[in-house]
Amino acid sequence: MLFNRVVSIAIVTLSTLLSACGGDGETSEPQLKLTGPNQVKVFKSDNSIQCESEGIPLDEMRLELAKAGIDVICAQKTHDGMGYPSVCGGGTGNINVYVIQNSNLPDAEKLGYKSVIELPGYKDQVCSN
Repeated sequence: MLFNRVVSIAIVTLSTLLSACGGDGETSEPQLKLTGPNQVKVFKSDNSIQCESEGIPLDEMRLELAKAGIDVICAQKTHDGMGYPSVCGGGTGNINVYVIQNSNLPDAEKLGYKSVIELPGYKDQVCSN
């Protein structure tokens, strides 16, 4: 009886973890047509943790970029497109995305930001703020 219950729990857990890895059939290459000329979208994890923290606010990271002399054209909270198991204390995949000038990309990278092109599951959206 105990063995059957342990096996059932293991199967449900494994199924849940594997379903988080499934795709939706769409291409994983981001469609980055939603920036202006000479602009790029960069991101950084907001460090949010399930059941514990909502992560770093957009304005806090925007200030970090501004202090480095990088003008932010637009900012948005979104998701990196990867699957994460639902568990308190686990990561969320939430990211802060900023539209900046291409010429500022090297400076942003020094601060730990990366181009969203590096995110295989990222789905580009219009930045509205």
